[in-house]
Amino acid sequence: MASTFKDLLIAELQERQKRNSSYSLRAFARFLGMDHSRLSKILRGERPVSWGLARQLGPILGLTAEEIEKIGATPTKERPGKAQFSASISLQGLNPQLAATEIQRLLLEWASSQNAQGTQGPVTLNL
Repeated sequence: MASTFKDLLIAELQERQKRNSSYSLRAFARFLGMDHSRLSKILRGERPVSWGLARQLGPILGLTAEEIEKIGATPTKERPGKAQFSASISLQGLNPQLAATEIQRLLLEWASSQNAQGTQGPVTLNL
């Protein structure tokens, strides 16, 4: 299995292209339900794979929850020495209690990632 989600996406695209030489990145992006330019940036390493995106794409690619957690998201750096947690969330259509629960879950996940990286400092939340 691939060591990163980016590697997994590259391997899956290459496998599909072996089976069908005219299979394009745009077709793969349509299959994944995402914009082709976003996928292209991920494959080039210009954009990280967030936990939210990993959880969204994992089932489409046939991964179990355990496999998704094992591969995980791409660590990101805002600037040297300052870690950043990247998460994607859509609260549209959720009732306020569910939205609050989801925000709390993401904050706990972020705090856990900060502890694992040994990063300390102020927390900024942009909603």
